[in-house]
Amino acid sequence: MFTKKKSLLFPFLLCLTISIYSQQGSTAKYEAMFIKNFLRYVEINGSGANTVIGVLGNSQVLMELQQIASMSHNMQVKKIMNPSEISKCQILYVPKNSYKNIALVKTDIARNVLIISEDDKLIMKGADLSFYIEDNKLKFHINKESLNTKTNIKVSSKLFALGQEI
Repeated sequence: MFTKKKSLLFPFLLCLTISIYSQQGSTAKYEAMFIKNFLRYVEINGSGANTVIGVLGNSQVLMELQQIASMSHNMQVKKIMNPSEISKCQILYVPKNSYKNIALVKTDIARNVLIISEDDKLIMKGADLSFYIEDNKLKFHINKESLNTKTNIKVSSKLFALGQEI
């Protein structure tokens, strides 16, 4: 009896796991599209023709952004493994699995880098924009106070209308 229950439970858990992974993958795709669209509403001095988007560590968003960048002429995507590489970016994406590195991100190196976080908790720890899900919809918070300290970044009022200010 125990093995029969166990054998019935396994397919259920497998389906549940697949559902969770597919949801995470689709979130990464949408986060990447949001980041690409943020370029319309953010002016960053020194970005020139190409905006360099760094992704701290490993993330599904890195792959999604690389795919978008391959079809775009105005952005490059780099995987960031060393804090010294942050200064070469105009935008830095911090995935949940790298949230412990936020202290590195808040240094002078990243003073004029737009920081976007996958973890909404980081909006209060130095991120300028952070994603969250509400009613099964991907949304984002904007840290206006943090953005005001960045002299080379100008954010359109239209972006503030699309996101939720904290």
